[in-house]
Amino acid sequence: MKVDREKIKRQLRTEYNVVTVPDKSSHYRADFIFQKDRLQRRKGSMLGLATFYQPPELLILAKLRMIKANILPEKSIKVKNDILAVITDTKVNTRRLQQIARRDNTLEIFKEISESS
Repeated sequence: MKVDREKIKRQLRTEYNVVTVPDKSSHYRADFIFQKDRLQRRKGSMLGLATFYQPPELLILAKLRMIKANILPEKSIKVKNDILAVITDTKVNTRRLQQIARRDNTLEIFKEISESS
């Protein structure tokens, strides 16, 4: 992984606590979400290794907050595409997602993205 410590520190000072770390040898990247409270997670495996996944609704909500925090327009497109991919490829509790997005003031962003699918 290619880690930029200063970028991570800047990122953690913003309203959302998502840090993206690209892989040096591939096009993959890992999104790390930092949370003070206990993070909801689901047990799974990847390449035969035990791991934990965040429920898709929480990932979408974190990405909506990223957009709300006024990230760069070119990054916003990527984040919106990430959200659209999760909505398209994963079973998502849309009702619960909309309730929380309304509370986070990100419901309009969510509606805009979900209507484009």
